[in-house]
Amino acid sequence: MLTRPWMKLLAGGLLIVGLVLVVNNAAAMTNGDVVDCGGQTMRPGQECTRIIGGDSSEALDYEEMRSRENRDRIIAYTGIGVGAVGIALFGAHLAARRRRYG
Repeated sequence: MLTRPWMKLLAGGLLIVGLVLVVNNAAAMTNGDVVDCGGQTMRPGQECTRIIGGDSSEALDYEEMRSRENRDRIIAYTGIGVGAVGIALFGAHLAARRRRYG
């Protein structure tokens, strides 16, 4: 019945990947130009200390945090694009199927 099951799988996979990218980076999308450190707004000259694992930590200054926020924002918008391609592929699959089977 399905002559192109790969298209449906690809569309679903792209949609899931897009959703994961958006959800994991949603904070960067919604912050605007604000640089955030643990829920607190940062200003130039401040440092953000992030705990990694149990014993290690990482100190990032305002510019490094701003760079990370910009990167996360780009990743989130890429996720929207990937998800949109998945939706378009799924729509094309449904349209082709409808034409083929009436």
